[in-house]
Amino acid sequence: MRKKIFLLLCLVFIGCEKGTYKEGKINQNQNLIREKKLEQNLKSQIDNLDKSLKKIYSNTTGPLSYQFVGNEKGLVTTFISGKDLVIPILYENIGNELVLSIAILINLETQSKQIFIDNLLLDYIQFKNLISKATKWIYKTDNFSSKFLLEKSLSEDIEITFPQNKERKKFESFMVFDGERNLRDLVLREADSKETQTVISFRRNKVIYLNDKIKDEFIQGAIHENYDFMMEEMNTLEKAYSDLDELLKAN
Repeated sequence: MRKKIFLLLCLVFIGCEKGTYKEGKINQNQNLIREKKLEQNLKSQIDNLDKSLKKIYSNTTGPLSYQFVGNEKGLVTTFISGKDLVIPILYENIGNELVLSIAILINLETQSKQIFIDNLLLDYIQFKNLISKATKWIYKTDNFSSKFLLEKSLSEDIEITFPQNKERKKFESFMVFDGERNLRDLVLREADSKETQTVISFRRNKVIYLNDKIKDEFIQGAIHENYDFMMEEMNTLEKAYSDLDELLKAN
């Protein structure tokens, strides 16, 4: 009798294990399907924005460059400037004026992504991976203490484009640790510089903030929230060109 009870319990346990495994597998598959649909929807929205933009610029012959603003009452107000979709991440207050400091740029034609930092351009994937690694190091060293200032290479070189002259330069990346002042800074420093050296630094809290924003889910949410507003602005401009054409064609 005891053997039967033991065998029954084993079968119940195995059945539960199988059930849990199946449920986990179903949830995983559902998440993959959901992610795939979000990616397809995002691509479709960017394609539509690009088509509308091309229609508008087909009507112009000069150097006109329009800006189409998204939902100004939303959490993130994206906008289209030139041929780029701009997703703001951080504004800085300079001389009582808010200036865009960090943003994600998406080329509507190619759907390629870049990071804009104070008029410099960085590869989206490279910077995303760098910020992710720096954030992990910050959390790993929360209890670290030292009276010395320490530098540790992240072993990740990153290329930065200077739009003024379209020059690409290689930057080395490292973390600065100061136990006494609890510093955990990410620093990008121009490599092989013979004259002036460009240095970009991010404090601990900014690194964590950027890690939370520079991700595909943030991009999807921002575009979803602003898409209809930007399309409406473009449709309004397109109609204005159409109305103008009708008036000019009339006798």
